Amino acid sequence: MTTNDFIDKCKNSGKFNSDQINQICKGFENGLTIEQVEVYANSTFNWHQIYQIRLGFENGLLIKQVKLYAHPEFNYNQMEEIRLGLENKLTMEQVKIYATPKFDSDQMFHIRIGFENKLTMEQVKVYTKHKFEDGQMFEIRKGLEHNLSMDQVKVYADPKFNAYQMYEMRLGFENGLTMDQVKLYAKPEFNDEQMEKIRQFIQEDNITNMSTKTIKFLLSLNCI
Repeated sequence: MTTNDFIDKCKNSGKFNSDQINQICKGFENGLTIEQVEVYANSTFNWHQIYQIRLGFENGLLIKQVKLYAHPEFNYNQMEEIRLGLENKLTMEQVKIYATPKFDSDQMFHIRIGFENKLTMEQVKVYTKHKFEDGQMFEIRKGLEHNLSMDQVKVYADPKFNAYQMYEMRLGFENGLTMDQVKLYAKPEFNDEQMEKIRQFIQEDNITNMSTKTIKFLLSLNCI
């Protein structure tokens, strides 16, 4: 079968709209084989998805790599994150960690960037959980990239803390606070603004021990 025969077959099937046909034609124009185009010549893909599959082939990905994301359940943004990971030389094992529809594209981004920034599989798996929103993933990833220990990061790598609360705990560790000092305010009952005040109070006065009751009392008096 020639490429023209393949294009005519797709047009005559009545299953493809003009945007999809255009992507099929562009693949051939850019040197793709019929075998490669067949991977995305599927009417269940919209043209944005087809574009991501086509681009993977044009950027040198193998069929087995492209097939990792050539599934209708991935939207085109998710496909892009998987494609970029493969193009940036992540291993199949690494990409498969996030190549699942349960992660949205923003979550996939943080997992991909973690690997690309040389985090280990063990480190990335600390935040590779769909219960973490992308902002929470960012704070966990940043802590690991800034050489916090696993024990330190695990203090705040908990979905009960929002990203802003996580930031205050990460900043405490990065500013030299001990585990015991950060744990003084690592409590969901403190919002991020309260955490900031407590963190600064601890840093300025080198507080090492104080009950939650006392901290709450000082907050209520605006003494912190």
